[in-house]
Amino acid sequence: TLAACMTRMAKIDGEISKEERDELNKLSKNNEFKKDIEKTIEKVSGSKNDEYVFELLRKVRTSLTTEGTMLMLGKIVQVLLADGKIDKNEEKLLKEYMLVCGVPRDLYDTIIKNVKKGTKLKSLT
Repeated sequence: TLAACMTRMAKIDGEISKEERDELNKLSKNNEFKKDIEKTIEKVSGSKNDEYVFELLRKVRTSLTTEGTMLMLGKIVQVLLADGKIDKNEEKLLKEYMLVCGVPRDLYDTIIKNVKKGTKLKSLT
């Protein structure tokens, strides 16, 4: 799910930059699920349909703790910030992810600010 969300975020502005690709590659580096992660990245990279990503996010949401949700959003924001700019479509997509995860949209600025500072997201405040 994280790989799918991060990949969709990376490509939402039209192309996956080198910096965004580097963030995606960190997921599978030294990971026992490397093949599954790479397969998910490839599937989402080649798809124009967001529904697969949102379906995965909805499924996993019920099993994540608040801390798990915030950690996942933090990793997604790292991709959003990787190329040094926040595109309107990236902002919109993150807010949609937040909505699906039950995170209030008014926390958007707080989440972005904390990830920029390198603060780990653990709770909704």
